[in-house]
Amino acid sequence: MEKKLAKEIQENVTKEVSRLKSEGKQPGLAVVLVGDNQASRTYVRNKQKAHRRKRHEVSTY
Repeated sequence: MEKKLAKEIQENVTKEVSRLKSEGKQPGLAVVLVGDNQASRTYVRNKQKAHRRKRHEVSTY
C-alpha cells in the first residue's frame, strides 16, 4: 500500500512539474539544514539525488 501511494505521488509530481515547465517555470527543491544531524543529512542527500535524476534544480542552505 505505501509503495503504491508513493508511486502515485511521484507520478502526480512529475505531471505537475511538466505542466509548470510548459509554462516556462523552473520548479525545484530548496532545503534548509539546521544543526548537524547525520540522519537529516542522509535524508536530504537522498531527496537531492532523486530530484537531480529528474533534472530539477536543487539548493541547500
